[in-house]
Amino acid sequence: GMWHDPNGSRQGTDKSKEEALKGYGRAKELIDLNPFPHEGDEGRKKVYGIEKRNISVFIDGRIRQLALE
Repeated sequence: GMWHDPNGSRQGTDKSKEEALKGYGRAKELIDLNPFPHEGDEGRKKVYGIEKRNISVFIDGRIRQLALE
């Protein structure tokens, strides 16, 4: 996902569209099984700078964008 995303700024891994798509796909599977909260304080907490309530939208957008590249 984010760590391999060629458009990301995370350091420590090689950038790879294929690996990023695999990571985002796996994150999507896990979130579908156990969604992040969307309401209240918990939904506003951030993971890697993204509010939990917005992570699914972010992941879907990155998958779409990477698929077009």
